[in-house]
Amino acid sequence: FEHGDAAERRQCAKMFPEAAAAAPADAAPADADAAADAAAPASTDASVEVAAPSRDEAVPPPAQAAATSSTAPPPAGVVTPLNLQGADEVRKLDFAVRELKYAWQQTDEDVKIYVAFDQSEELQGGVDESAVEVEFGEWNMLLLIRSSVDGRPPFGLRLGDFHRRVAPDLCRCTVRGSRITVKLMKQAKEHWWSLLQSTPLHAE
Repeated sequence: FEHGDAAERRQCAKMFPEAAAAAPADAAPADADAAADAAAPASTDASVEVAAPSRDEAVPPPAQAAATSSTAPPPAGVVTPLNLQGADEVRKLDFAVRELKYAWQQTDEDVKIYVAFDQSEELQGGVDESAVEVEFGEWNMLLLIRSSVDGRPPFGLRLGDFHRRVAPDLCRCTVRGSRITVKLMKQAKEHWWSLLQSTPLHAE
């Protein structure tokens, strides 16, 4: 039965049924074996491990993290400027203020202005940042401290014109325990010979 074409094998099977019944079982068509192999799982090895999700997958993508940080509130003590977009000039006051004294120092990159609280009994106990307003322009700045006593005018300091332009978007005002520090970022790195083009009398 292992030789000859299909017709001859069928003829022999009719003549010798006992021999046909004893034919080897592996005579199944090759196509059936291939189909069985295709249906079998690729591997049944129980030791194969499935990779666990990485911890990094829980971290938001950079764009999402940046959006989250951009909406975070400013650090404690930092005053948000009223004019967030900046401008050449800050507003001019149309009401009376009590002038604030200040001191300043500089590096080639920035100018720092210090407004001490010991210059007034009203300020000596400290100032809450919610009582402070600040505006930055390329050529000047405005600082106001609202009075804690009803009916009294606010404290104020308007400085301008600066010796050179500053970058309003990079400037910062911080309220500390004994003073206010205003940091002005210069647009160009250089040493200023003076803070203002014309120095006011109340500067120290």
